Amino acid sequence: MATETPVRVIFIVFFLETYIDLFLGGLINSENDYLFEVAANWGPNGYLSFSDQFTVILGNVIYFGCILFPFFVVWLLE
Repeated sequence: MATETPVRVIFIVFFLETYIDLFLGGLINSENDYLFEVAANWGPNGYLSFSDQFTVILGNVIYFGCILFPFFVVWLLE
């Protein structure tokens, strides 16, 4: 059994904190999901600016990616 080196522990904690930060950021951004209900918000002539549209979509992609990531890791490790 290999011993845990301090550097490895620091990397694990860093990646775990990064994952939690991305997950919580995506979860907070999911409060903007009501913007999906109005079709006039989207597109080049939509009510939302391009950056707002991009932020809502990217937040949802990160959120669902963080939800699926642990299942992918478990599958990968099997």
